[in-house]
Amino acid sequence: MTHIVVLGARGRLGRALVTEVSSHGIIVTAVSRSPEAVSRSTPSVRWESLAPEDSAGHHRLFSTATHVIDARNQRYDNWSQYPKMISHTLQALQGTGARYLYIDNVYCYGPTGLDAISEDAPRHPSSSKGKIRLTVEEMVMNAKTIEPVATIRLPDFYNITTDSLSQDRLRWYGDRNLPHQFIHTADAARAVWQIAIDSRAYHQIWHVAGAPPVSAGDLQALARRVLDRPIRLHMISPAMIVLLGLVNRDARGFRETRYLWDQPLILDDSKFYHHYGKSEFLTHAQALKDLDRNSAGL
Repeated sequence: MTHIVVLGARGRLGRALVTEVSSHGIIVTAVSRSPEAVSRSTPSVRWESLAPEDSAGHHRLFSTATHVIDARNQRYDNWSQYPKMISHTLQALQGTGARYLYIDNVYCYGPTGLDAISEDAPRHPSSSKGKIRLTVEEMVMNAKTIEPVATIRLPDFYNITTDSLSQDRLRWYGDRNLPHQFIHTADAARAVWQIAIDSRAYHQIWHVAGAPPVSAGDLQALARRVLDRPIRLHMISPAMIVLLGLVNRDARGFRETRYLWDQPLILDDSKFYHHYGKSEFLTHAQALKDLDRNSAGL
C-alpha cells in the first residue's frame, strides 16, 4: 500500500502536495513542526508534529512510508541549519526502504549566461544560499545508505509577484523587459506526484518549469485583460530591498539572490516533457485568475 509522507506540509507547496496526493486516494502523513497542525487530521490525511532534528521520530514515521517528499525550507534570511536538517533526514531514512524526493530551487547554478539550463548544467553558485543548496544536493544525490532519491528543481512560485493582486498590483524586482519563470504550486505538486510514482525517475535530477517565461510588461498586460481591471506594476529596486531588509527578514534574505531578476535563469524542462508528455500546466492567464480568486477569498 502506498503511503506518502510530505515534509513541510504547512508551506505553500506542501499544502498543494497534500491536496494532490490525497486526491488520488493515497494515504498521506503531513508533517509540520507546528503542534497546532495536528488537529487538522482527517481519515485521508494524518498530521504529525516533528522537530527537524528529531531523527528517531522521523525514522519511525518513514518506516511505514513508501515515499518521502521533502518540501521544507528555512527562514529566508538564515539557511545556516539547512544542511544539518537534511543530514538528520537522510539519517532517519536509513533502513526504511522509503523513496526520497528532494525539492530544490535554481540557486545552485549561479549566473550562467545561458539561454536555458538543463539538468546537467555546471553548478557555480555565487550566493551563500546557492552554496548551501549545492551542498545539500550533493548530500542527497550521493547518499549511499538509503533507497533511491530524486531531486526536483522548480522556478519561483507566482506568489512572489502576485501576492499583491488583491491591491490591484504586481510586484517586479528587475528589468521589466527581461523574462522570468514561474510555476503554480498546484502544477508543481502534480509534477512531483508524476515523478514520485515513477520508479524510473530516481537517481536523477528533474527540471519542472510550468508556463513559458514572461516579462513584467507582458504579465501586467495579461493581468489587465483577464482580470478586467487596472493592474499597476510595482517596481522594487535594489535600494528598496535594502531598506525593506531593515524591518523584513525575507527582504534581507532576498538581497543576494535578486540577481536572478537581472540575469534570468531559465530552466530547460524538455527532459520532463520527453518522459511524461505535455502536462496540463496552467497558462499565465489561468494562473492569474486562480490566484486572484484565492486572494479574494472566493
